[in-house]
Amino acid sequence: MLPPAGPFIESPLAPGPVSRPGPRGFRFQDLTVLGTLDKTYILAQGPDGLILIDQHAAHERVLYEALKSRGPAAAAQTLLFPRVVEVTPLQADWVKAHLDQLAQAGLMLEPFGGASFMITAAPAALAHADLEAVVAEAVETLSPSKSFTNPQAVREMALQVMACRGAVKAGAALAPEAIAALLVQLDEIAVSSHCPHGRPLWRLMSYQDIRQSFRR
Repeated sequence: MLPPAGPFIESPLAPGPVSRPGPRGFRFQDLTVLGTLDKTYILAQGPDGLILIDQHAAHERVLYEALKSRGPAAAAQTLLFPRVVEVTPLQADWVKAHLDQLAQAGLMLEPFGGASFMITAAPAALAHADLEAVVAEAVETLSPSKSFTNPQAVREMALQVMACRGAVKAGAALAPEAIAALLVQLDEIAVSSHCPHGRPLWRLMSYQDIRQSFRR
């Protein structure tokens, strides 16, 4: 059951060693959460000032690392009710040629006649995502580009699309429990500065900058 204040973020990561402050000088879970801004940014007080965390970019990074670290067997969860997605005939040819690479990313597809495919399994992290939209976006992104003929490149981009689609969206109200869970998860991943697309996860407004803005 979801908390009344918004979606709950379940941890997709296996428990790891106790994290310690990295180069940034603090642990996310040690920050004092002050609230949220525009249902998009988590506001927290840190040792050096006010920290703003982009909730979508942060969750996207956590999901990406979880999907990438697990093998296809662990990442994929068989669907009780398989779903059907339809693509263009040209895209269908590409999908048929890359079924193995998509499976390595945790997306299990089976030809379902014409340009349709049945989604039989998907990563558990995408349990609440629109799987048809995830597959359609992945295929639309990958199929036109010759740079995604390499199996590793196909898997990498598929993981990025799934992480983006599965992450909590900007504008979604997060419950306090969800914020706390997300901060812990950020401490458990190796990269916590940018999302897979390169956007920053967090920004610091130092105490000095705040004082100067008020001419103190």
